[in-house]
Amino acid sequence: MSAGHEAHEATAQFHIRYDDLTQHAHVKQVTLPMVLSRVCFDSLWVNHPLFETRRQGIVPILSRLVLESEPIAVSFGSALEGRGRIEVAHEPAADGGAAALFMNGFADIYALPSRRNPNVSASTRQLVRIGRAFGEHVLTKPFGPPAERKVLRFDVAGQPAVPVAVHRRLRVEQNAQLPEGAQPLDARLEPDEAPWSFGLIHTDLNQHVNSLVYARMFEEAAVRRAARHGQNRGLIANKLSLCYRKPSFAGETLTCMLQGYVLDGAFGAIGYLAPAGTPLERANCSFQLQFRSLETHGHSHG
Repeated sequence: MSAGHEAHEATAQFHIRYDDLTQHAHVKQVTLPMVLSRVCFDSLWVNHPLFETRRQGIVPILSRLVLESEPIAVSFGSALEGRGRIEVAHEPAADGGAAALFMNGFADIYALPSRRNPNVSASTRQLVRIGRAFGEHVLTKPFGPPAERKVLRFDVAGQPAVPVAVHRRLRVEQNAQLPEGAQPLDARLEPDEAPWSFGLIHTDLNQHVNSLVYARMFEEAAVRRAARHGQNRGLIANKLSLCYRKPSFAGETLTCMLQGYVLDGAFGAIGYLAPAGTPLERANCSFQLQFRSLETHGHSHG
């Protein structure tokens, strides 16, 4: 995650639900994107001068999500605090213009630690960082004619046509590569045991499968693969990188291809989701997911 030159910052609090926590009182990684909604969208983007582009049919569409979390038990009764910023940027084109425009959100998540953490007492409890979230959003006209959906310039009074900050996308095939030093447990990408069939329960008002559904389902698929290799021992997600290329819809059945690996003694997996037989570069989305083992790191069940 890298910050750019133009930064607008805000802080917001939000409460968690009972099922947002694991049995160790760690915040589940799929809960972390809430901070992007509360801080980057609700507090920052709606007050940004370029929010006016909504009147032109231009909206930010999530194209990459990166989540990082720490295995810190939190106090359930206390609110989480998000501290974030947004940046409007462009991806340079070969002709010197823009290949795409982005609204990117960067956020840190803080919480009051639970007393079940080692060396935490009533007198030393204070907010600590438990995670980070990055959301890359391509600015586009999703409901316009196909030839007009790509947005390469802004037309808002007082705002530059092309933002100064530079951001380069990670493609789906780049995202699903074994990290340096990883020891593969599968010789190649192999299908998940369960086909992914989407229903209305997986969708949202954008008329397709909600972006966060993939985060949960990829983690579930990775846990299944870990179990196949005898690696499912107290796993908790540590870092997830998701790249989105195209949406999925209710009624579709797709195949998740995965490859498990071990890095620094902990299980991880890479993979992608697509119709059966589709090559990686044409995938709907891809992922890289690294776990921690609580048993390996000596965490108790409190």
